Amino acid sequence: MVLLNIFGSIAESFTNNLIVEERYRMILDGLQVTLVITLCAAVLGTLLGERRKQGIEDLEGKPFRRPAAWGDAALALKLGTAMQIRDEGGRPWDYTFCPQADHYMKAHLFGDIYASDQLTPAGRELVTVAALSAMEGVEPQFEGHKECAVHMGNTREQVEQLCRWLSDNIN
Repeated sequence: MVLLNIFGSIAESFTNNLIVEERYRMILDGLQVTLVITLCAAVLGTLLGERRKQGIEDLEGKPFRRPAAWGDAALALKLGTAMQIRDEGGRPWDYTFCPQADHYMKAHLFGDIYASDQLTPAGRELVTVAALSAMEGVEPQFEGHKECAVHMGNTREQVEQLCRWLSDNIN
């Protein structure tokens, strides 16, 4: 359902004569805020709230440290570009059709987010594979991220084992 709503919004933006760059940026910004941050906060908040009601007290884990890249846009882009190339198995992206999105994804997604030490790049890709496995209409991204998970340090066997477990245990 979510993807159908997104496709409707994209089609509407084409109707309103937005240029490709504006459309892509609008879609990225909207998806990041609306789907990712809101969904993650809601799921985590609900899960932790339910666990507290059951008397379960969760450990906080290691303290958050602000990555150095967050204060340096050039460093974020440099680190992000290197991380993206690693994630894609040595193939750099070249979004010449939308340079703003290319910069945004390399600097923010791969530079800022991947710069955090809360998860390893390998663990982060497993989380992405798990999330995509629960969504409809994202099969190319799901298959692509299974490959990325291997590029980031997981074995094919680990990725397939995760997918089998998810298939057997999660609706």
